Amino acid sequence: MCGGGGNQTFTITFTATKANPFPPVINDGTKTSDPGNDSDFVTLVTTDSNVIIRAGGDISSIDNVTIEPGVDLFSQNPTKQSDGTWKGVVGSSTPNGDTGYNVQYTLNGISYSQDPKLRIKQ
Repeated sequence: MCGGGGNQTFTITFTATKANPFPPVINDGTKTSDPGNDSDFVTLVTTDSNVIIRAGGDISSIDNVTIEPGVDLFSQNPTKQSDGTWKGVVGSSTPNGDTGYNVQYTLNGISYSQDPKLRIKQ
């Protein structure tokens, strides 16, 4: 088994402004995305960890989080929480590779989406 997280929490924040609604800036607590390459943004997580996805800046809501076809690191896919964040759980036995996921958010009444990735820390 790789990673060995033991219930760590990784918070990924999507931030955008009315002046610059897309692409969002993504921050996972250790790094911030390059706005020109957001779809290449990879958050390193550990097994048995929680992943929290939340809105920042002028984003009014995260509307949906879906896992893209292919490698799926989640044992519990992200679901919307009462505080508006989305929470998923990374499994204890996970495949190698990246999990792509799509985040749909609303800013100023307009819907946008972005496709970052998760990977198990080696």
